[in-house]
Amino acid sequence: MINYSLIRQLNSSAVPAVTLLQLVSPAASVTPDMVNALVSVTYQTPNATVDFIYLTKPSFGQFAVPVAQAFSQNLGSKSMLVYAVNRVGNGSSAGWLALIPSDNIVAFANGGSSAKTAISLSLEASNGTISNILQTTDVKQGAYIVNGTENHLSFAIQNFPGLVRTGNMTIISVDAVANSIDVSYVVKFPDSATANSQVDYMRTSYLSASSFSQYDQYLEATEHRPFSQMQFAVRLVG
Repeated sequence: MINYSLIRQLNSSAVPAVTLLQLVSPAASVTPDMVNALVSVTYQTPNATVDFIYLTKPSFGQFAVPVAQAFSQNLGSKSMLVYAVNRVGNGSSAGWLALIPSDNIVAFANGGSSAKTAISLSLEASNGTISNILQTTDVKQGAYIVNGTENHLSFAIQNFPGLVRTGNMTIISVDAVANSIDVSYVVKFPDSATANSQVDYMRTSYLSASSFSQYDQYLEATEHRPFSQMQFAVRLVG
């Protein structure tokens, strides 16, 4: 997750200057100034990534209305409309797009049937039909260490062994603290004894970190970076 609105408040030049989504037909695009936040969800099965782009309300209308009209649809307040579209990229690429007016969200996944399935799964998780990863005990406990899942400059959950290969999961948060940027890596291990045995491995994995803590089966490493490195720190997650 990248919190564009919070980043803009602190340092507008740190917002990644890239067009997030550009459609061929209908011609429509999403630029960073239209966005409040970006959440990317990657699935192992199906093998696809869904980008949820949270737009400002005016920007959602600017993007979604012509898209819906092109498919002869009306936007309701809670409708979730899924379309097959072509995106401009290196050449053009096919994908699936969903519009979620109730939250001003545009969701996009690159690819064919796997992309459509990934979007459908994500929509079911967002409306509560199926559980999502944020509801698991492991994520709740790990996120508690970094003060929850919200109000970060950027935030990521790696639900697999990451840089520390002996861990089960890594949570990464980037936060503005006073005049610096803190990057926290929280790694979950099977139990507290395993976590305790992996402290040295954690230290060698995150050489730039200046502080380390243990919370039962979780180890945390924190880097303190200068405020000028906000964009770089955000990219570590985004």
